Amino acid sequence: MERCVCGQTAVTTRLRGSYRRQVASGYPFAIVACDTCGLLRTSPTPGTTQYRASDAHSPRRAAGSDHYSAGLAAYASQFAPHGKLLDVGCNTGEVVAHAQALGMDAYGIDQDPAPVAAGVALGRPLAAVDLADVDGGYNVILMNHTLEHLHDPVALLTAASAALAPGGTLLVNVPNHQSPVVALMRDQWIGWLPTEHVFHHSRSTLTRVASQGGLRIARCTTFGVIEPQSKGLKGVVKKALIKAARI
Repeated sequence: MERCVCGQTAVTTRLRGSYRRQVASGYPFAIVACDTCGLLRTSPTPGTTQYRASDAHSPRRAAGSDHYSAGLAAYASQFAPHGKLLDVGCNTGEVVAHAQALGMDAYGIDQDPAPVAAGVALGRPLAAVDLADVDGGYNVILMNHTLEHLHDPVALLTAASAALAPGGTLLVNVPNHQSPVVALMRDQWIGWLPTEHVFHHSRSTLTRVASQGGLRIARCTTFGVIEPQSKGLKGVVKKALIKAARI
């Protein structure tokens, strides 16, 4: 029986469905909550080898194709202008490239060798290694939609704590399952991504997991909602909920 990060096994099923986004035939799954700490996780748990085998869906995008990396790099640079930055789950290294342009000493790592190779071919300092294998001293470590993919988030956060320079900052972005959009989308909420996302966080559970990794939450903010628009009445309601979630 699978254990939660708190060590307990008893769970209560919160949601059952068939995920049809990015999975043409549908993917049956459930979301269960730990009876002890409330942390949600996907059942069945996604496999552990899909990233190293380049079989996961999430890294399949071309270099330079996103619209958010420049903003992430600019935000990270506020914490340590011209400091050392490590992007954990860097994909092709878009954040790394933007951070370098801002004068930071930036480096990226990812478990998936395919996007890493694409980024390296562009001259970006990336490697397909684990965080525990990286030398420390980073002023800023970024995990942008990385933590929810991990089977042992506490181990990753512990390694991040060790890799930070004194006074360093860890920036973590994760989907928030307490967003009002989830009530509308139910089993089709894009944040579930049950083929890849293992644990599902809220502010309270993220705070507890961070403390288990030897970290303290300094600030927890909702930056926006990653959810494509829909047509008709559903689209109108979704747009209103997304706007409300950004307040």
